[in-house]
Amino acid sequence: MGLLGPNGAGKSTTFNMTTMDLKRSTGEIKLFNVPLDNLNIEEFGPKMGMVPQHNTIWEVLTVDESMDFVSRIKGLNKVEMTFQKDFIKKTLDLTAFSNTRAGNLSGGNKRKLVCAMSLIGCPSIEFLDEPTTGVDPVSRRSLFNMLKSLDKSALVLTTHRMDEAEALCDNIAIMINGRFCAYGSTGQLKDTYGKGYAINMTHTCDVKYVEQFMNNEMPYV
Repeated sequence: MGLLGPNGAGKSTTFNMTTMDLKRSTGEIKLFNVPLDNLNIEEFGPKMGMVPQHNTIWEVLTVDESMDFVSRIKGLNKVEMTFQKDFIKKTLDLTAFSNTRAGNLSGGNKRKLVCAMSLIGCPSIEFLDEPTTGVDPVSRRSLFNMLKSLDKSALVLTTHRMDEAEALCDNIAIMINGRFCAYGSTGQLKDTYGKGYAINMTHTCDVKYVEQFMNNEMPYV
């Protein structure tokens, strides 16, 4: 599921409430069909993955050490840990940085490391808050392919990019001011909202004035 909306729409706040980083003011949230207040985090925590909006890394740990640490938290044995770590590093082009401290990685590789750590253990639910920010196009495509291969996982993705949502999501919700304003498949949303607008104007003034007004008021048209 894709969650689209401008800055301030409430996408990250929704994620933070769902992952219990932020207390909700009202309403109810269920994960695994269990109310969030009754969720046993020791039981269900390892089944969840989260890529927050801002990178969360241990700067003094290497890429391998970071992934090993998360693997142990999620209860993977040594064989599973090694296989998944090597596969994810290869897919995200992180193998060459295995022994590099996280704090010394470039911005794009830090982002890839955050994604790599969240994917360890093949979580049942994966929350991805703008996961490809700062990631190069080739690695971005590799991440897409990996996410699409997680057929047993439920993915919830926030993004500003329609092409990203279209590549990964079966359904998309458009969020404005904390509310869902539209929901459906990519095709449904395009049919309903993708036709654009036609503006007919009758003017008795200088055409250049009209052009300047349109550029100022509607710069993206």
